[in-house]
Amino acid sequence: MPDIFVAPNENLKTKTEDLHKRVPEDNTSLENLNLEKEEDKAIELEPVEVQNEMIRQPSKEEKLNIHTSLDSTNSYSNSSVPLFTSYWRNPKGVYFETQEPNEDIIIFLRKHFLTNFNWLASVIILLIIPIVVFSLITYFRYSMNFLPTGFIEVFTATYYLFIISYGFNRFLDWYYNIALITKERIFDVELSNLVSKTVVATKLSLVQDVKNKQTGTMRSLFNYGDVLIQTAGAQDNFLMHAVPKPESVVDIVENLIGKRNREEENV
Repeated sequence: MPDIFVAPNENLKTKTEDLHKRVPEDNTSLENLNLEKEEDKAIELEPVEVQNEMIRQPSKEEKLNIHTSLDSTNSYSNSSVPLFTSYWRNPKGVYFETQEPNEDIIIFLRKHFLTNFNWLASVIILLIIPIVVFSLITYFRYSMNFLPTGFIEVFTATYYLFIISYGFNRFLDWYYNIALITKERIFDVELSNLVSKTVVATKLSLVQDVKNKQTGTMRSLFNYGDVLIQTAGAQDNFLMHAVPKPESVVDIVENLIGKRNREEENV
């Protein structure tokens, strides 16, 4: 017989029995745990698939739509045109006689306001000249008694009326000479001497080429230039003089032409 005999511990026996009793429950919990892990893996895989979908490179049509949407949501889009602006996207409150129901205006254009500098400076100088002349006459006490009575007043009023009329005419000439680019057509409106108006239009489908030209330090510094739109057949070419952001105008017209050509190909 062995020298030492270890009697069974009742607590240990009870724990062993409890462990054997729990085996079926543990197997069930393991299965549930495995199912939970598989669900967690599936949940973790979903963002990865979404992330991969987001990383996917957009197609050319998607890039065009993104570019168009970004342009159409700029800070000055979808609102009325300010008084002295020369470039406005998606203007409200601007219509023309032959506008079709779904023909939205994409760009509203005028000559850059800086092109008015020469005549504005001339008008200001001419308005100041009488003031300087009368100031010098008063300072040197030069007598004007040889002139008829009331001649100075009539001459001064006529002079200022002429200068103001000249300036107003030049302002209207700038204000009403505009260009409109819609989803379907391009318009060029020219007003001459308040009595003659010329409207030239062409469809985007007839546009063959679009170019821009910027020459000189002032044009490069203030970002304005000429845009030439060449059309097919007997249609006259469009030359937009000194319009702001000429590169942007060319890009938008080219995108409209490309989008229209794709739509015609799909049809």
